[in-house]
Amino acid sequence: MKQEKIWVYAAAVLVLGFALSGCAVRQSTHRLRTEECFGIWVNCTYNSEDKRAAKIIYNPDMTWTAYKTDSSFQPRWRGTISIIEKWHDKQGNVWYKITTNQLGIDIIVYELWKINKSATIIEGTWGAACIPKEIDPSSESYTIYYRYTSSSQAKISGKNILDDNV
Repeated sequence: MKQEKIWVYAAAVLVLGFALSGCAVRQSTHRLRTEECFGIWVNCTYNSEDKRAAKIIYNPDMTWTAYKTDSSFQPRWRGTISIIEKWHDKQGNVWYKITTNQLGIDIIVYELWKINKSATIIEGTWGAACIPKEIDPSSESYTIYYRYTSSSQAKISGKNILDDNV
């Protein structure tokens, strides 16, 4: 009888040990990345455009959400990001070669981004067939956004853009 109890306790300890070690492994494998591009980016001049979002949020889980206007809380587009290459230039800017994919559409877009040294401005351009070699401000695919921070703009349209799972 004592031996059966010992085996039951030993089995319970083993099961508990495996469960706890599984939790620890699961926790460590789901760490989110930290990148300069993550955050909320806004350009109010794009509010009236159909092709460009006025607000884009790049998330650490490698997803993005885009909004037609800077005050929108209903996403217009959603998708995923893949970072192909990242480097720093001599001026301290961060460059990214990335691909994006919009949910519901099986199209990959190739993009080149530059984030300034202070991480407050992101400029980029895109291509349908390959990653552009340079960022040309006169190109139709050129975009520029400014990082939203609580100190840069407390509220947009009377509502904090960090509210409501933006």
